[in-house]
Amino acid sequence: MQNAQRIRRRRSSGRTAQNIWRTSRLEDRTMLAADTAEVGEVATGQILDAVDAEQSFMNTATALILIDEQLADVDQLLQGVDADCEVILLSAEKDFVNQVTQILASRRDVQELHIVTHGSEGQIYLGQQVINQAALDAASNQIRQWIPALAVDADILLYGCNTGKGTAGLRFATKLSGLTGADVAASTNFTGNLVHSDWELELAIGHVDVASPFSATVRSEYQHTLDIVVNAWGSTGEEQMALVIDGVEVQSWTVNTTWQPFVYATNET
Repeated sequence: MQNAQRIRRRRSSGRTAQNIWRTSRLEDRTMLAADTAEVGEVATGQILDAVDAEQSFMNTATALILIDEQLADVDQLLQGVDADCEVILLSAEKDFVNQVTQILASRRDVQELHIVTHGSEGQIYLGQQVINQAALDAASNQIRQWIPALAVDADILLYGCNTGKGTAGLRFATKLSGLTGADVAASTNFTGNLVHSDWELELAIGHVDVASPFSATVRSEYQHTLDIVVNAWGSTGEEQMALVIDGVEVQSWTVNTTWQPFVYATNET
């Protein structure tokens, strides 16, 4: 937050509102944390599958919000989305880059691409997938396929906790900007509405001028953060791991010999 740019409002100037409110999903699954309701019951608009979404939104929505369907109280976020945004729930079981590529394949002139997932320094997460600079490098040819869908002044916004923090965060955001030609903003601290968290994206690569797609009510009432995820494994199954934030050990846990994600719930601190 110290010397970083703030995100400024643009949606009210020079843009024709699309006046649509729909959500789209990539498959018929529901994985909402601590909630057994169907997604269709919590959104006020129509939920489409990927094929219908491509046909219905081709060349229309200029603001897309891609949300990890496993986020806590994702239905609450959906309730407070700006009316001119299209919302698509990302499957934790499908490849992140493939999903975004599929979503953008039929679209043009996308001004805003909001990506709402968990994150940590220099990376975002979708299920057990770690999307860091190395992952961007590996998928660079595919990510460049996003360019035709993006407007010349498009912005990509990353809401994961600490994704833009430090050298790794700066390199990650810079790499994504270079591959897509878009300006990129990312959070350098906890994202949400609890202690030590906010909804500002403090790091900006290029000129990012976008209003939050979530209503002030949702931002003030959403009692979660986009937690830190640590991926670790051991050689004997008895290793002790420790998470240190700002020089303070905030939690420790034991890992076994298989790859496993550990989620540090920042809303408990």
